[in-house]
Order: sequence, then structure tokens, then C-alpha cells
Amino acid sequence: MSSSPSSHTPPRDSSDSEPKASNSSAPRSESRAFTWFAGLAGVIALLCVVSGVVMLVLKWMGLHPWSFLTQLPLIFLPIAFILLIIALVLAARRRRSL
Repeated sequence: MSSSPSSHTPPRDSSDSEPKASNSSAPRSESRAFTWFAGLAGVIALLCVVSGVVMLVLKWMGLHPWSFLTQLPLIFLPIAFILLIIALVLAARRRRSL
């Protein structure tokens, strides 16, 4: 089998293609904390909104919503707001330190 020079490609040097890790590109703990607080707040808020919509649909159908469903937003929505405020404070601290 003969191979033409155009079909044969030399192996690449892997050291050139991978970027070097530096201290500036490494994620800081504040950045990870911000991501966790903001993500958790978003998931909890979404859960509360979905439960509120389910309550409205059940009432619209003439049914009585379950007590757990009515208590869920009362407890977890303030927690979601507190987590979001913490995430905003962490983001402001990180931005100020840059």
C-alpha cells in the first residue's frame, strides 16, 4: 500500500496545544461559592414558582391544594432570596478585589 505525502500528517506535539495553567485562570473559592449560592437559589426559587403554579392550576380546577404545596413557597422562597443576596455580596467582593 502506498500512501501519498498529503494523506500522512505528522503527530502533533501535545505540549503546544495545551494551554499552560496560571494562577489567574484558576477558579477562586469565592467564584465557586458564588456559583453554588446562585445555583442553589435559582433551583429553590424555580421549585417555589412551580409549586405556586401547581396551586393555581389546582384551584382553577376546583380542587384543594395540599398543605405541603402551600407551605413550600412560604418557607423556601425567603431562603432563596437570602442565598441570592449572599451570592451578590460574594460577587461584589470579588469584583472589588480585582
